[in-house]
Amino acid sequence: MSVELDGTVHFSVAPGTRHGAVLQALEAAEKKLVSILRTAATAVNHLVPQRTGEDSSSIAFSTSSTEFLQLIKEVHGELADQIHLVSDYRAYGRSAYSAEKDMEITLEKVRLISEQLKSLSSYLDENLMIEESHPTNSV
Repeated sequence: MSVELDGTVHFSVAPGTRHGAVLQALEAAEKKLVSILRTAATAVNHLVPQRTGEDSSSIAFSTSSTEFLQLIKEVHGELADQIHLVSDYRAYGRSAYSAEKDMEITLEKVRLISEQLKSLSSYLDENLMIEESHPTNSV
């Protein structure tokens, strides 16, 4: 795997490498997605009312639906196994989101510190007033 300056990650596609296997698995998942769409289209075609063979249409729809759900399950499993490869956060170089989020967090910290300082100031003011009103007798 290599990372270029533009932030793009490139995997080695050699069949013997780990990344090659991942890419092959993702390609297989992509092919299954195409099959899913075809199966869904077939199932929808079975819903079209026909004058004859309504029972066979119902059975065909059930078969297509079962196949569709099985393919969805397989693709979901494959993608779930590979999601860690694309789920890590990488800042986009031209995005201001990271800077805006940092600013938002910093402003919240400043607000909290300001509240704490005001609370401390009022506490000190109250205690100093009490001490000034009750001078201690020093001998």
